[in-house]
Amino acid sequence: MLVRLLTRLLALHLVLALLSAGLWLLQPDERWSPIAPAQADDDDDDDDDDDDDDSDGGLSEPRVSAEAVPFEVIAIDLTPAQLATLSQLGYTLIDELPMANLQFTLFRLREPPIWRRLTLPEALRQAQLDDDLHPNHRYRLARAACTDNRCFGFDAIGWPAATAAGRCGRGLTIGVIDTAIDASHPALRSAQIESRAFLGDRPSFDHGTAVAALLVGAAGSEHPGLLPSARLVAADVFERDIVGQPRTDAHAIVRAIDWLASQRVRAINMSFAGPDNAVLGEAVRRAVQRNVAIVAAGGNSGPNAKPAYPAGWDEAIAVTAVDASLRPYRRANRGEYLDVSAPGVGVWVARPDGSGRFDNGTSFAAVFVTAALAEADPRGRQSVATLRTRLARQARDLGEPGRDPVFGYGLLQSKPGCRPAGKG
Repeated sequence: MLVRLLTRLLALHLVLALLSAGLWLLQPDERWSPIAPAQADDDDDDDDDDDDDDSDGGLSEPRVSAEAVPFEVIAIDLTPAQLATLSQLGYTLIDELPMANLQFTLFRLREPPIWRRLTLPEALRQAQLDDDLHPNHRYRLARAACTDNRCFGFDAIGWPAATAAGRCGRGLTIGVIDTAIDASHPALRSAQIESRAFLGDRPSFDHGTAVAALLVGAAGSEHPGLLPSARLVAADVFERDIVGQPRTDAHAIVRAIDWLASQRVRAINMSFAGPDNAVLGEAVRRAVQRNVAIVAAGGNSGPNAKPAYPAGWDEAIAVTAVDASLRPYRRANRGEYLDVSAPGVGVWVARPDGSGRFDNGTSFAAVFVTAALAEADPRGRQSVATLRTRLARQARDLGEPGRDPVFGYGLLQSKPGCRPAGKG
């Protein structure tokens, strides 16, 4: 009898766990329904990267869906009265953090138990809170495995040879939101890197190390950076999930943006992709209002995918990838939100074990644009809007004349010669 009772209790517990994980269908509003896990934004195939999109039926559907932290919501500037109402509805406050540089307060709350959710949507509408709570969306790195030819990026965008002498980047401070960085890599041992972790205790070092070396790798190393003399301020917001893949969430990214804004960075590189999130979108807008350029990877979910965020917001500069023949990366998103193209196929990048490899993805294309924008205005005297206009005007037109959904305004082009920071 006791065994039978325990078995039934275990079965009931399992059912409740499954329901809480997202298998219940109270109603379709994503604010209240748990979000199904998304596939990682990676391309793990070993095929060539030509533009024969019709050969891959998988490109017809978006690969990135709206994944969120289970049982959590985030909000901005809730009043004490609103917090009291949410408490009565079963929400529990996890943290309340002032974002001093973004000028708002970030709230994170735990959702009510499942048995209280049947009437929750209507109760929130009556309390006029249905538009204030948002999923704590997860975001994935916009990179993909590569077997192409050696890297070509510097030549493709006309980057000055002076970079090899280590002169570029003097006086510049650049922000990065990514994974942790292996500062012991030979290309990064002498780099000026300041890091801060924002999420979990299971760090991933692969992607952040690659991005950091592309930006500030030592000029004489096997992985010379675009701005080897720049100061890199890096926000580590990723942790490894249950299968070892890096992931982050909107709450951690918002806190990272606020911190980087306090560091007077000229630009923030965001080489990851995920769903539209109102709270994160507001943080991006506030950062741009402070004249911090936000450069984001356009996404690797395929030509028919929906816009990826943060790149999809108007305030961000959205970057797509091309190969050495200036063909579009076959896995890259397409859409009117894309601003510019940059090298992102067959890029030689650093690995945390001290070695290197070839890699693909709009992640790496974004790095070239971040470096070019920062070097073009090292003292931050020009507005982000002015820099965006210059970016479009100087781009090498590809594809259809003018801006198009495949290449944006065209291939990134930098001015010849690398000005010492603070001059010109």
